[in-house]
Amino acid sequence: MANAKNNLVAMSTVAVLAVYAAGFTRTRAAAERFAEADARVRRPIPEPNLGVVDTPRVVASSSDAVSIKSQPERKTPAPERVVAAAAHRQDTVLERAAQETPAKKDSGSATTAPRTAQQAAPVPDTAAIRAAQEDSAAAADTARGPFKDGVFMGWGTSRHGDIQAAVEIRNGHIVDAYVTQCLTRYSCSWISSLPPQVVARQSANVDYVSGATESTNAFYYAIAQAISRAK
Repeated sequence: MANAKNNLVAMSTVAVLAVYAAGFTRTRAAAERFAEADARVRRPIPEPNLGVVDTPRVVASSSDAVSIKSQPERKTPAPERVVAAAAHRQDTVLERAAQETPAKKDSGSATTAPRTAQQAAPVPDTAAIRAAQEDSAAAADTARGPFKDGVFMGWGTSRHGDIQAAVEIRNGHIVDAYVTQCLTRYSCSWISSLPPQVVARQSANVDYVSGATESTNAFYYAIAQAISRAK
């Protein structure tokens, strides 16, 4: 029994090895091809050089050495000399400014006149101002007219009846005249031409209307009374 088990184990091991060897043999060519392709695609990264870095060496020729030796040596001026030179320059600038200042003053005095005291403002003529104001007020009164603004009414009587008339005044002038009540025997249409005469003449002096003498008198008295109230 033990020999049989050993034989089975040996046979199975041989079988596994045989299968592995067969697979390795078949896939070896493919693995080599993949390795070659991978080597073509991926380039190896160079390892960093951790050693001592070589510095470039400059070798000077004999001609360079001669040219370097032939150049004169630059000397740095002493601080005392620098201060003295600056002081000399400052003195020179001050002397030039002192020489140019009188000339500038003379030229400025020739072109620019000295400022004098401010001239006194003219005193306004109050009398002339008052006269101008009075003239303007008189002109305004003349342009305004002699009457008070508003609407004023008056009554006129006659043998044939009474008439109430009104006048409208703006800016001192009569701008309208009309009959407010007509209590005469005859119609007031007979005297319809009289109100425009009042506006045109700025007074109650109207013409007589033929056939309406009493109505004309009543209208005249009414307008006269209204105008008297507007003064």
